Amino acid sequence: MVPDVFDKLFVGLLFLAIGVIYAAYPPWFDRFVRWVKSFDIDKEPDEFELSDGAVALIRYGGFILACIGGVITLAMAGRLLS
Repeated sequence: MVPDVFDKLFVGLLFLAIGVIYAAYPPWFDRFVRWVKSFDIDKEPDEFELSDGAVALIRYGGFILACIGGVITLAMAGRLLS
């Protein structure tokens, strides 16, 4: 039972970390997409820019991931401590 709890705790922490990164710092995602687009020979890297709606969607998605990760992490930590 303990390894299963540690696996779920790891998944919860992973979701929490990814969610915090996306919620707090969406320009990172924009730079990543620009870097990927820079390998396309037909487009310039500066042609791609995220709209305000896309940034908001990334932030809300990150917030939801962080909430899910936080709930999983707290539940698994509670199981370990009990």
